[in-house]
Amino acid sequence: MKLIVVSLAVTLLLLNCKKSMQVTEPKAELASNKLPATVVTGNGESSHFLYNAQGQLLAHTNGTAVHYYKPGSDHFLTLSNKASNSKIVYRNSQRDASGRIVKLTKYAEDEGESSIEFMYTDEGYLERQRIVFAGTTDVQEYLYYYTDGNLQKILEHKSQELVSTVFFEYDKKRRNAIKIDLFDIKQIGFVTDEQFGKQSRNLVKNVKAVASGEQTGVAFQYLYSSDSNDGIQSISIEANNKVLKKYNLIFL
Repeated sequence: MKLIVVSLAVTLLLLNCKKSMQVTEPKAELASNKLPATVVTGNGESSHFLYNAQGQLLAHTNGTAVHYYKPGSDHFLTLSNKASNSKIVYRNSQRDASGRIVKLTKYAEDEGESSIEFMYTDEGYLERQRIVFAGTTDVQEYLYYYTDGNLQKILEHKSQELVSTVFFEYDKKRRNAIKIDLFDIKQIGFVTDEQFGKQSRNLVKNVKAVASGEQTGVAFQYLYSSDSNDGIQSISIEANNKVLKKYNLIFL
């Protein structure tokens, strides 16, 4: 599996910047703000985000890893990791009439690794991701299902066989005002914005990943705290009533 089940846990535990490449002191969060500038974990680690005038991601730093995004460019993304001295590049990007990414090619250390295709619903939500790996006949596919504007489940197939299912539950009383997918819930491989479809309408409260043939799986709960303006101030992720990670959010 690509990121489902095992990597979902890693993504949740380790949360995966070009007005300038210097991080300025962000303003306090307001309920109307939707773009996080800084996300700080309980142990003091932080991730930083920078955007263009249209609110599209330009850079995302997380520890020794830096993501450089180029919205509208054939060369869409470069991921550099100083710790491992590695580089992953996404090129040959194609877009639909609404500016959403419909195709990318992934290169690892200048070697073509896979071709990725994306399809969207008429409402603008991601409904299918198809990955064809170079030099093999392996095809990995993710199918996305929605209800009332919220992603309800993701089915992962490999070579047409079901590998896993991820289920989502939402807090229908709380609108999701965050315009990027901080935790890679869509399982694309990096933090994404609406160039990969709309985000869910409400805030997710439960995530459960179940491998094919199993009855139980990995389950996580999302808990939110709000500031005086009813904006999101922090997100805690728990499993079995234990806090795995807490994120404090500062918005532009």
